[in-house]
Amino acid sequence: MLTEISPLVKEVLIKLASSKFNRSNPHRVQEYLNSGVNLNDSNLAEYLSELEDYTNTILVYKGKANKQATSEIYAKTLLLDELPPKEFKKKTYVLL
Repeated sequence: MLTEISPLVKEVLIKLASSKFNRSNPHRVQEYLNSGVNLNDSNLAEYLSELEDYTNTILVYKGKANKQATSEIYAKTLLLDELPPKEFKKKTYVLL
């Protein structure tokens, strides 16, 4: 199954690595072009993590462009540790 999706993952990673959303490693696209993307059980998590990073960057960018609240932007990403803790108001209930 990994050999079937490997070309698609490579294509997506190359497009994202060559986009403005790749801020962390400008040479990443060359690495993909030279070495390729050879998915296997040991590196699958690494490639999925890179895709997640790009996705989060795109969601934050689009959220800021649409002037969304920071908490709303982070709620759409997997950056859960960036969300401020929710403060709940205590309600008093009277039982009759």
